[in-house]
Amino acid sequence: MPKHLINITAAAEQDLVQIVDYIANDNPTAALKLAEEIECSILQLEDFPLIGAIPKNRRLTQQGYRVLIVDSYLVFYVPLNNGTVEIRRNISGKRDYNFFIITSMKTFLVCKGETLQDSPKSRVSCMITLIE
Repeated sequence: MPKHLINITAAAEQDLVQIVDYIANDNPTAALKLAEEIECSILQLEDFPLIGAIPKNRRLTQQGYRVLIVDSYLVFYVPLNNGTVEIRRNISGKRDYNFFIITSMKTFLVCKGETLQDSPKSRVSCMITLIE
């Protein structure tokens, strides 16, 4: 079975940068470890796109969302019919996540699953693509 393509929305990428920056202020090692754990969890979706839990929120469930739990963080994503898994948000499990229900997105970061050599914040190499 071919691997699923992982797309990360700009919002999800920004969420991850903010999470890592916040943690890095107190503990850079812990921030890097969390970024690696989130990356590993997301990359598992290439082979197993349905491993995430179904959210309790009915609206998110109706929109096809699933959620990965990584430490105390939630990675919200949607497996699409075209063999793509779209990562939509990364948020703290302590936050109310109803604020982010997304109905349309145009800018995505298309991840190639490669490691960046020069960035401690983002370990997945991505490029910006506009979806019309």
